[in-house]
Amino acid sequence: MSLYVELADGVASLVIDRPARRNAFSESMWDEMPGLMAGFGVDDRVRVVVIRSAVDGVFSAGADVAEFQGAIDRQVDSSVDRIRRAFQAVIDIPKPTIAAISGACHGGGAGLATCCDIRIGDQSAEFSIPPARLGVLYPFPVLRRLVWIIGPGAARRLLFTARTFDAVEASRLGFLDEVVPTGDLGECSEALAREMAANAPEAIAAMKRVMNGLEATESQIAQLAMDLEQTAFRSVEHHEGVAAFLEKRLPRY
Repeated sequence: MSLYVELADGVASLVIDRPARRNAFSESMWDEMPGLMAGFGVDDRVRVVVIRSAVDGVFSAGADVAEFQGAIDRQVDSSVDRIRRAFQAVIDIPKPTIAAISGACHGGGAGLATCCDIRIGDQSAEFSIPPARLGVLYPFPVLRRLVWIIGPGAARRLLFTARTFDAVEASRLGFLDEVVPTGDLGECSEALAREMAANAPEAIAAMKRVMNGLEATESQIAQLAMDLEQTAFRSVEHHEGVAAFLEKRLPRY
């Protein structure tokens, strides 16, 4: 089992459960995301979506790098588009989304959290956004939203250094909306979800649509970003970055 859904009291929990790979997303998991989000969007039983982990100490290690590199080698365009569509689906769902983060949240895991409306982390939460270390670009929908959430200066620093940062810094930057004691994450995220679920769903959907519109960027820039993503995945830097990751060494650029 990699992704499963629990539904109670208007709250749908999308649970990441791939402990053998530290909740790293496989190709099939990325492929599932748009359908799951679309289903939540039209299901009247669902008022709020919470994305959380079933695995202690990790939210998600991101994309499964070894599998993803194999897919990139076969067909870069479809592999990049698979992840981009997954992220965009989380952004576009008309219902509120909450990322409940405990432990490691890296790469695509941090991207998934970025695409949610609200991010709650416990004191063990730890983040990194490592595309610069892997020789690639962060997918455009996430890059745009990250800048919108924490501002261009902070986003540049995190992206250009690929450094790891903890829950305290994530809160200071505005990436985490709330930090709770370790052990309280489930209760706190569920309480927030129920509070949202009690309000008018059409009004929330309308406000979310308007707020998403405030993030919109010129289509030419979006196309440029997508073209550059594909170029980066074909680059020597990317192949060295992946090799270093898999061999657990520093890349040589």
